[in-house]
Amino acid sequence: GSQFFLIPGDVSHLYWLDGVHTVFGDVVGGCDYVTTLSGTETNNDRPIVPVTISSAEVSEVYTEQVETRLGAFADLRGADLSYANMSNLNLTGANLKAANLNYTLLQGADLRYADLRYTWLTGADLTGADLRQTGLTVAWLNGANLTGADLTYAYLNGANLNSADLSGADLTYAYLWSAFLHDANLNSADLSGANLTYATLTGADLSGADLNSADLTGANLTNATLTGADLSGTIWYGTICPDGANSDDNGNTCENNKNHVQERLEVDTRDSGPINIPPCSKIASEGLNQTSNPSEWPEIRNGQWLAIDGLTNVSYASIEFDNDSDVVVDYRLDWMCGYTYSVKIPGGYNASNEYPVFLYLHGQIEDSVFFNNMLTNNFHIPEDDKYIIVRPSKLELDWDPKKALDVLEDVKSHLSVDDDRVYLTGLSMGGRGTFIVAAALPEYFAAIMPLSPHHEPYSYLSLAEDVAHLPIWMSHGTEDNTSSFEMAEQMAANLADLGAEIEFHPVVDGGHYIWFPIYSDPSAMQWMLSHVRDQ
Repeated sequence: GSQFFLIPGDVSHLYWLDGVHTVFGDVVGGCDYVTTLSGTETNNDRPIVPVTISSAEVSEVYTEQVETRLGAFADLRGADLSYANMSNLNLTGANLKAANLNYTLLQGADLRYADLRYTWLTGADLTGADLRQTGLTVAWLNGANLTGADLTYAYLNGANLNSADLSGADLTYAYLWSAFLHDANLNSADLSGANLTYATLTGADLSGADLNSADLTGANLTNATLTGADLSGTIWYGTICPDGANSDDNGNTCENNKNHVQERLEVDTRDSGPINIPPCSKIASEGLNQTSNPSEWPEIRNGQWLAIDGLTNVSYASIEFDNDSDVVVDYRLDWMCGYTYSVKIPGGYNASNEYPVFLYLHGQIEDSVFFNNMLTNNFHIPEDDKYIIVRPSKLELDWDPKKALDVLEDVKSHLSVDDDRVYLTGLSMGGRGTFIVAAALPEYFAAIMPLSPHHEPYSYLSLAEDVAHLPIWMSHGTEDNTSSFEMAEQMAANLADLGAEIEFHPVVDGGHYIWFPIYSDPSAMQWMLSHVRDQ
């Protein structure tokens, strides 16, 4: 039922794929026919571009009431294109968010302005690719070949480029905040003006690299090679030099390390010990026990949001739900810095009364303050049952129960909270985070509300038994093209089989963004508020 095509030669128009699930292969992925297109027009009067796809399976290409196409501005979110040959393809502005491009050939591909956030590109060949202004935040590029690639102004914050070949690449003004570049080859790369703040460059080869005016604040260059590098105007602040010294104790520079002899050491980016990155100066308590906030709260103002950042001073040790080093924005932040968070004080707050609390876990990896303020400001709050809203911000892929616990306990130490009416909700990555946190803190919450929970990087189905004792209000769009509706439906069924009090509300024809009407719905929010812990 799927359509497949191979387009030989130099044609000038792009064919739009019909259907949702598409599989490509050498002989069209097991299908027994190939549609070869020629000419300049299709039935949709849309252009064709030359495409060569081999040994690739596209199994998760979803769109909402639009067709899927391969080429410029293609919508290939979540697609599995591993081992495909996509060399010289025009993918300008394509949406490849969370796609699997492991070991894919992308030599000379035009990926300008493409969205490659959270994309897997392990071992991919991007030799000579045009990646100008491409979004590669938290992409996995370990071992990738980026020789001569143009990454001018590219967004590589938190990207994994361990052992990648970036020799001769143009990274002028690229954003590499907290990127992993352990053992990367940056020989003769142009990094002038690049933002390498807190980047991991341990063992990297920067011989002959242009680091003119690059920002290396907090970066770790232990055992990196700087022979012949242009370090004029380089910003050093709290930088770990190749010899292990801190630039602050070395005349605010690492220039005297240009002839440092590199020691070939195997560096475990997860377990190499804390790196002194301010302001994480206090060690968190062990296990799922409260860590006190080392700083003072701002003045409490009724009906207003408070910004709390004291827990960002706390360093966290690895816990059960740890993220490994290749699925986290910054491995140091995985176990180091606590959450910053906002607290909405109810109107008319009176410390002599006890108030319910809603802990809200945002989606994606990084927080969008504007979006989440807008969303939480529209929560339905009954006049006769006002509650406190707590909204932490994370940088890891998944939510950390220990950090969430410390946020809640910090709130309890400053505000009057009804311990038996603490509720947990979240959307997308926060939806799966709702299951993760509730499973780790099984006696803490009165009810939970996971919305559109995300299915990656691992299934949350195994957490059903750990949360089945809790009242659960759950919803998911049947046409969600970002997170798996099928997994959510299976989770609801598993919970029902376990005897859970589960309210599952599929949104027929709904996509991923179903949250606004739910959070503003009196019946849904009052269902949550009607539950009291252990009752």
